[in-house]
Amino acid sequence: MKKELDVVLIENDEYAILKEIKHNDCKYLYLSSIENKGDMMIRKITDSNPDLIVPLAGDDEFKLACALMFKNEKRA
Repeated sequence: MKKELDVVLIENDEYAILKEIKHNDCKYLYLSSIENKGDMMIRKITDSNPDLIVPLAGDDEFKLACALMFKNEKRA
């Protein structure tokens, strides 16, 4: 089954948005490179600047984003 995914450009590389999770004032984006399937990342969009995709603030926010993803998967 093929599914169309939205694609964003980060540092001249295309990334498919695999999942989006809204939490408080952020939307976390779970991304995979179009060219290199092993290149994955998590970025965020904040309510205060919805047109800008930014890196996470550090390890604690990375842990939060991972916990949100796995928590969300268990409910599915």
